[in-house]
Amino acid sequence: MMTHDEMIAVIAHHKNGGNVQGKGINTDKWSDIEDPLWEFSISDYRIKPEPLVLWAAFYPDGGLQAVRTSESALIKFFGNDLSETTIKKFVEVTE
Repeated sequence: MMTHDEMIAVIAHHKNGGNVQGKGINTDKWSDIEDPLWEFSISDYRIKPEPLVLWAAFYPDGGLQAVRTSESALIKFFGNDLSETTIKKFVEVTE
């Protein structure tokens, strides 16, 4: 069962254009909901979790650096000379 603060937070998030998910109180599977009915007695709701995105720079000497913002932030932080460096984007898999 959700608290009043949790209900208010998820409704406010949806009102401001954010994505929400819902599930029946007797199930474990969350589903995306575009137009929730807000039936708190039979359903739980949450702000849809955003997957973690991580950019990593793999250096030729075996070194590794990672940032959570963007590829451009990685280049800005470590400089433009990444010619021998492999940059990869990792995205967390969510259900």
